Amino acid sequence: MIGGGLGQTTPDYSVGIKPLKPGFGELEIAPVMGSIEKLTITTQTVKSSIHLSLQQSKNKLIAVVDLPPSVTGVLKWWDTAFKLTSGKQKIVV
Repeated sequence: MIGGGLGQTTPDYSVGIKPLKPGFGELEIAPVMGSIEKLTITTQTVKSSIHLSLQQSKNKLIAVVDLPPSVTGVLKWWDTAFKLTSGKQKIVV
């Protein structure tokens, strides 16, 4: 597991987590995993924690995303985008 507090740009950047609206009210997750097969990260925002688990094999991705209340977003994998809502969700691509 990778986690941290302020200044944790490396894990967030590697997994492609970035705010689309101020205060992380809306966010984008666009992972570039390369040869990494499995990754779990918990990262802090001003709203609360974002929990993300990614597992890939060939061109398949299983993503489990848990967003804080009132946070929405999008998960981008290759050329496909999936809408994210508050709470825990599982996406299989």
